[in-house]
Amino acid sequence: MVLPIQDTQEPLDVLLDQLRAEVRAADFDLYDVERRTRFDRVRDLLDVVDAAWSGEPFDVSGQHGRWRGHVTPAPFGNKRPELVMGAHGPRGLALAGQRADLWLSDPQRHVDVVARLAGQVRSAAAGRQVRIGLFRDAWIGDSRAECEKVWLPHALAVHRLYFNVGVYLEEFEPWVTQVRSRADFTPDLVAPGRFLYGDGQGPRAEIAGWRERTGLEYLALRLRQPGGPGHEATLTAIARFGEEVIRPMGETR
Repeated sequence: MVLPIQDTQEPLDVLLDQLRAEVRAADFDLYDVERRTRFDRVRDLLDVVDAAWSGEPFDVSGQHGRWRGHVTPAPFGNKRPELVMGAHGPRGLALAGQRADLWLSDPQRHVDVVARLAGQVRSAAAGRQVRIGLFRDAWIGDSRAECEKVWLPHALAVHRLYFNVGVYLEEFEPWVTQVRSRADFTPDLVAPGRFLYGDGQGPRAEIAGWRERTGLEYLALRLRQPGGPGHEATLTAIARFGEEVIRPMGETR
């Protein structure tokens, strides 16, 4: 679902507000759940997951239900699987610090914003070890110019959809109020600090800088975009990332 960005501000505001309201309502109406209860439900279900992974019978009561059962077998080696959480609101960040093993940022946030949010996760962790991860859109080619030609327009289209449904937020990206037409949503505005692309050397340097700024220990990359490049090109890019980015960085650590 793509909403064309209008050239006049008033129609754009009306259309975006309608679309955002419909998307948010649909996500929760589908399961007959009130959106305002989502945080407490997540907290309840984290208790259920912990109990289920214990290998013992459990009876957990929360604000929105009661869950009883016995999940077998217990986790391999009696070691709890890693819990990954994504959040960018104050309560979610605090919960990630208290309960997650890895906090994974979303792809819309600039790396400097990620660094700030990661600091909030660490503060809430109060000594717990919580790893920091980045989810980024990425591509590799023989040059940045090549990547900008064959891949960048498709990645930008996906992020335009994110903008249309309200995932880019003024509290994190002050420039959102300045985007009044499709022409305003440019690679120069969106790509820096979010998109990882170029030849092997470029992404390696970018990742090293991100690691220094955020303390990241985990990087999740999305190479395939709905509009292209295609499947075979993506498989080639994945292989190149392994050989030209991951392997050299592993050898230098």
